[in-house]
Amino acid sequence: MIIHMAKLGRDVFKMDKLWDCTTCFTCQERCPKEVKITDIIIELRNLAVKNSYYPSMADVPKIIIQNLYRSGNGQPLSPEVQKMRSIIGLDKTPCDVGRDEDDLKAFQKLLDGLPLMRWGDI
Repeated sequence: MIIHMAKLGRDVFKMDKLWDCTTCFTCQERCPKEVKITDIIIELRNLAVKNSYYPSMADVPKIIIQNLYRSGNGQPLSPEVQKMRSIIGLDKTPCDVGRDEDDLKAFQKLLDGLPLMRWGDI
């Protein structure tokens, strides 16, 4: 829905739905037309932030922020899901910054500069 609205020229930056995606890459990996759905959502979020639109961190559960910082993904996959992904021919983990240690460290450094990381015990 968000991508369709963006294609129509609607201002999706202010929509809360833009931030609902957990970036698990499931939709992207299953898309029969190979649309890079998660990549588009991430780019739309980047554009939103560049234009000073971003969600209130008060509404984001602390565990998601912790997971994002530690693994590069706000919704790490359980061992059961990783096993299922292997069975159906997908990599055990989706393509995110957590796959590469240097990328994850760079991402953590970026997050360290954000106010949301000043909660003390994240």
